Amino acid sequence: MTRPAGHAAGVVLVAVVLSGVVGCAGGDPQLTARVATLQTENQELRDKVTDLERQLQRIRDDQAEAKAEGLVTCMRILFELSPQWKQRLRLDLLDFTVKDMNVRVMAEADVAEGHLNVLTGGVTRIWGERADMLRQKHDIWVMHMAGPDDGRAVFRLIQGYNAVSKAAIRKKYGTDFLENAFKAKD
Repeated sequence: MTRPAGHAAGVVLVAVVLSGVVGCAGGDPQLTARVATLQTENQELRDKVTDLERQLQRIRDDQAEAKAEGLVTCMRILFELSPQWKQRLRLDLLDFTVKDMNVRVMAEADVAEGHLNVLTGGVTRIWGERADMLRQKHDIWVMHMAGPDDGRAVFRLIQGYNAVSKAAIRKKYGTDFLENAFKAKD
C-alpha cells in the first residue's frame, strides 16, 4: 500500500516540476497536455489508495466482529467436550453457517432422545452440588461451558439450547422445578 502512495507522491512531484517548466516554457501545448495527464493519473492513484484504505478498514472491522462473535471459540469449546457430553448432545445437527446455528433443532433431538441438559456460561458456576443432585436423581445434566469472554456465539448457543431443554424439564417435572433446585432443603 505504501508503494502506490509513494508512486502518487512521485507523480505529484513530477507534475509540480512540469508545472514550473510549463510556466517557463510560455504555455507549450504539449507540456500543458502532459501536466494535465499527470494530474489525472495522480488523482486516480489517490483514489486507489483511498479505496485500499477503506478495504483495509472493512477487513479490520470484520476481524473485530468475528472476534466478538466468537464462532471459532464456540466451535473449539464444542470440539473439546468430554466424550460423555458428546454422546448427550447432537452436535452433528449444528450449522455454523447460520446465525442461530440450528441450536433448537439440536436441543429438540436431544430431548427426543431423553437427554435433558442445561448449559450454562459466564463468571459463576451457580449450580454446584445441585448439578450433581439433578444428575443423580433426575438424569438432568448441567454443564458450565463458557467464560464471559468466549464470545456471543457460545451464549446464543446456550440460550437457544436452554429455551428448548428447560421447557422440556418444566413439562416433565413442573413449572418451578429448576427454580426449586436452588431452595434450601429443610
